[in-house]
Amino acid sequence: MFERLIKLVRQEKVSLFIGAGFSKEACAPSLHDLKKIILEELDDEQQKKNHENDSLDALTNYFVKDVCCGSRNQLISILHKAFEFTPKSMEDHELLSRIPHFRNIFTTNYDTLLESSYRNEDRKVVRNDNDCAYIEKPYTIFKIHGDFTAPDSVVITSDDYSKFFTENKNPLMWNMVKSEFTEKHILFIGYSLEDDNILNIIKEVSDALHQNQKDMFLIAPNISDQKQTELKKLKVNYFNSIANSFLTQLTKVLEKHISDDFKKKLITGETYSRFWDYHNAIPTVTTPLKGNNIIDNIKPLPGQVLEHKLEMSVKSDFKFMMEDLDFEKYGENIPNSPYTNVPCYRVSGDKLLKCTHLVNGVALNNDIKEIIIAPVEQKFNLTIRIPSRDFFEMIPSKVYRLNSSTIKLLLDCCAYDMTILIHLPKETINKTITFNFAFKKTYNNNNEAIKWIDVVCAFFANEDIIMQEISMQPLNMTKAIMQDTDHHFENYKQYYNDVKQIELLSGVKFKTYNEYTKESHKWVRFVVSYYKRETVSILCDNKTSFDFSTKSMEVGDFIDDVKVKDTLSIVSTDNKKLTYRVNDHDFIIPFRHSIFKFCEVKSIQRDDDGKVCIDFHYPSSTYALLFSNKPVCEEFPELKSLGSIIKND
Repeated sequence: MFERLIKLVRQEKVSLFIGAGFSKEACAPSLHDLKKIILEELDDEQQKKNHENDSLDALTNYFVKDVCCGSRNQLISILHKAFEFTPKSMEDHELLSRIPHFRNIFTTNYDTLLESSYRNEDRKVVRNDNDCAYIEKPYTIFKIHGDFTAPDSVVITSDDYSKFFTENKNPLMWNMVKSEFTEKHILFIGYSLEDDNILNIIKEVSDALHQNQKDMFLIAPNISDQKQTELKKLKVNYFNSIANSFLTQLTKVLEKHISDDFKKKLITGETYSRFWDYHNAIPTVTTPLKGNNIIDNIKPLPGQVLEHKLEMSVKSDFKFMMEDLDFEKYGENIPNSPYTNVPCYRVSGDKLLKCTHLVNGVALNNDIKEIIIAPVEQKFNLTIRIPSRDFFEMIPSKVYRLNSSTIKLLLDCCAYDMTILIHLPKETINKTITFNFAFKKTYNNNNEAIKWIDVVCAFFANEDIIMQEISMQPLNMTKAIMQDTDHHFENYKQYYNDVKQIELLSGVKFKTYNEYTKESHKWVRFVVSYYKRETVSILCDNKTSFDFSTKSMEVGDFIDDVKVKDTLSIVSTDNKKLTYRVNDHDFIIPFRHSIFKFCEVKSIQRDDDGKVCIDFHYPSSTYALLFSNKPVCEEFPELKSLGSIIKND
């Protein structure tokens, strides 16, 4: 019904004229009530009968001139008292005061309900020309018939109405009225048109402006056909309705479209901010000279909160997924979304027909093209006990429902993430708990890694683990899982401890730590052995034994001391500096000595070229490796040189 009018209001192109009907719900005195009060002041019953059908302006004129001998004092006094009442309902006034699009409001009402519905610091009341100076507040209320707080301003008798136009008592205020009719569309609310003065105002303005006036609108219930015909002649668009219906509908439209209107620069930033202020929030915006305005952020007013809400419509074949959210069945991990490793619904394209983001009931964005729906996360502390390891720790955890029967817990255990799925089938009281351990590529606290690897080790060692918030009964793996799984998480623990030893022995504090791998573990063991001057046992390429030879010109008396089947210790040295990279830090080791103990002499012979060749048999599958900063002659001064070693396949 109000589409065109509301469109004009949305663009701040409408000003208001408010009549007595607007205060009806507040139980302000009506024209009938005022006439009754005045008639009761008449002592002569015949006088009452003669004037009971008079209009209010005629009755008040008679009362002043014929009853009070031209004095207005008694009239003003009794009517002033009539307007000292407690309003029963201010709903319409409150609705109006929350619509910042109406900056100038003209009223013929004598009550003060309009001005009391606005904050004092926001509104200026104009009753005469003197009040027209310094109008600097956001809202101006023009009381063109005055009110009883300023008796001289009151226009109520027929003589007052006549002088209102002929004597031009307040030319500045009257010029403002005519100017408003020129610059804005005028909406009349609360007029039954029984008050001929408002028709006279419309006629006077129309005559003064001719064709320059904007459109005029009237909202009133049940105007007679005769009056409607008169309105058409005055070019007034009539709506058979009440103020509350219009203001309620207007408010809903503004809540839905005001952000779009601001972006398109249809309203000022002040209007936009004030509208949010009435909804307990304040926007942060950017208003470029060219292009659309930008809404950067919405913040709550001090002591208030923001309530976010999405309203959307989806295709019918997607409806069943929305009614029974099952993130386990239909969810997907969406890259670069705010919900890392959380299964989500992605609703976009032809699935999403319409979506609006509302904040405190106001639409912030009406044109959302894609939404991501994630389960609601809650946080709590999970207590873990492992009696066999004297382990008793509490860890922050996140939990959310995947569906009606599955709960997922997420724990950040420093070097790895632990995921716990608790399945609670509807048809049984039994629950199944599934654990998953995802080790990170890097982590940032090695001491925590040492601590929390015990949980994984205990699981795969089938030790009792108690998670108090889940169950006070010990949790452990089934035998079937244990038989089919080959995990060496004790190696992880050794790796983390070795990394700590490197920090302590070298004085190097790593900024970050890389994950455990077999290769990184081997390098860490090498560096630790270097600083501790301990040997490392090395497997001989899966062989149980192997043969090798030495060939040298300078064996001295060694050839006389050694016999076939003797057992010797042989050290082979790699003189090339070795670099091992641990947690993005390089450790340089000058020498690597391979130690072969209990080597059996197989044969000794001299070649034609004079070199002595000795064949050895090494009967073990492992040998010792010593990393050192000393060459072999300094590390093992008691050994004799045999030249190069030649391995035999």
